[in-house]
Amino acid sequence: MMFSRFSRASLTLFLAGTACGIGATAVATSLGSAVFDDVRTGSFYDAAVGEMYAAGVIHGYQDGRFGPDDYVTRGQLAVMFQRLKADLTGNVSSSSSRSSSSSSSSSSVETTQNPAGTIRFTTETYTGKENGAAASVTVIRAGGVQGAVTVDYATSDGTAEANTDYEPNSGTLHFSDKQSTAAFPVKLLNNTLTDGSRTITLTLSNVKGGAALGTPITATLTITDDESPTSSSSSSTSSSASDGSSTGGGTFSFGASAYEVAENAGQINVTVVRTSSTSGQATVQYSLTNGTALATQHFNASGSSLTFLNGESSKTFPVLITDNETINGNKTFTVTLTSTNAGASLGDAKSAVVTIADDEIMAAGSGSLKFGKSTFTAGSSSSDTKVLVTVQRVGGTNGTVKVSFATYDVTAVAGLDYTSAQGTLTFVDDESVKTISIPLIESSRNKSGTKFGVRITSLEGSTITSPTETTVEFD
Repeated sequence: MMFSRFSRASLTLFLAGTACGIGATAVATSLGSAVFDDVRTGSFYDAAVGEMYAAGVIHGYQDGRFGPDDYVTRGQLAVMFQRLKADLTGNVSSSSSRSSSSSSSSSSVETTQNPAGTIRFTTETYTGKENGAAASVTVIRAGGVQGAVTVDYATSDGTAEANTDYEPNSGTLHFSDKQSTAAFPVKLLNNTLTDGSRTITLTLSNVKGGAALGTPITATLTITDDESPTSSSSSSTSSSASDGSSTGGGTFSFGASAYEVAENAGQINVTVVRTSSTSGQATVQYSLTNGTALATQHFNASGSSLTFLNGESSKTFPVLITDNETINGNKTFTVTLTSTNAGASLGDAKSAVVTIADDEIMAAGSGSLKFGKSTFTAGSSSSDTKVLVTVQRVGGTNGTVKVSFATYDVTAVAGLDYTSAQGTLTFVDDESVKTISIPLIESSRNKSGTKFGVRITSLEGSTITSPTETTVEFD
């Protein structure tokens, strides 16, 4: 085997499989697509990149790319295996002096494994976009997860200035027994200047509870400038606006109708998809509003915007989730797509409810799939052009599962009353509800009381529970 011909994606998948095969605990709180713009959501290496990035085994390029198709050199291969070994062993070094009868002395290094673990940043470099949102900084506890430990964190100026480029933040991260990751937000402030990238210094200190500080305990958060210089081209046919604003199109929707995340997960990554067109750069704004879950108390409501570059069809934004040790039931908040640039539009799934599942009482696992109701109602007037049928994932939202569906005639007729539909829905981590949109056909027929059905035809990675079929009845 020629190791030098490994792509970065394939090698990362291999490293994650090696760690899993020897009993290591996964530490990723997000997918690779939530970290790197060029990691495709749902790709075979998406979860592996997130896990190995969180563990500090793999890093991205300085421009924020991961480069999944780039080949790995033998030198890079050796460095990645060295990082993997360090992460799996969790060794901390302690120096002891050894003197001889002569005036010279030498020092030897012996390693011990700390059952409480070592606390460190997952990488030396983080990136965040200057768009008014919060960058999520992940901290890892490696080599041991016994007992409750804490570590202090703080931000300080690099080339970025506090209260001008970012909101300063300091505090204490709490790791409960068996918890391996935690995160803190750094809110990045938006401006309209083309002032280039700026840096914030991140520091960990004052670890308590028996854990030790690992490496790195100092990291850099780079704020990327979201204002690009206007084109120097003098062509009068340029499609770019003179102020550098977005001109692309497409229809924006959430990837799911509802989400569910464990209270102790650290964060949830909410997916926004762009359909109809991916031409040009386009921006969509989003917001988070309280339900029974409250901003700052249960989640970090730092809603702002996502910018899709030409050709991009999917992006995620993180929402930090606050854990507690109280049995106080599930709580919800709502995410909403609020507006887009001219030329783009919002789709049907422009809002979604996020459920924070109480980890003291929640069920775990990949869950089961079912239709949201036994019967859905379709309008028969000319203004009713489609009916939305929901599929729910209950009893757990871990991992990726797929379900295929198909419509069938009962008393309504495909091609006359509705357009037959079939396809596959993919639920990724934390997604709990998906929607099937079935087109209705306008005609002079009396459709009242006629109906058609929708059934689940196949599953992957999950089970089904009642109802496994549903009917759609015209009113």
